[in-house]
Amino acid sequence: MPPRDRQGGKRIYQVGCKNFIIFSAQVEIYLQVTEIPSRQIQFRLESGTFENFSADLDLEDYSDGTLITYSVQATPNFPIPAVFIQQALQLEMPKNMQQMRLCLLG
Repeated sequence: MPPRDRQGGKRIYQVGCKNFIIFSAQVEIYLQVTEIPSRQIQFRLESGTFENFSADLDLEDYSDGTLITYSVQATPNFPIPAVFIQQALQLEMPKNMQQMRLCLLG
């Protein structure tokens, strides 16, 4: 279970390395996680290798399940074309969602 911060929220630490055609990048990020029950999960930058980072998971009832919409804004503190960031997020999303599901159900 992620550690709790002083306000009772949760904190997440993530580190990763991505190799692109012409360079590789290692990123590290500490995020504050806040839940608006049954509506949204917010991720906000505490520190790391980003100038700014925020992400929201919006939750909606959908048929017999839940529709999840994800939005993210991120600016790394090193020069990298936006298309590489988008590609990395798309490739990592299934694994991140699976890990989140394990944490929520565990």
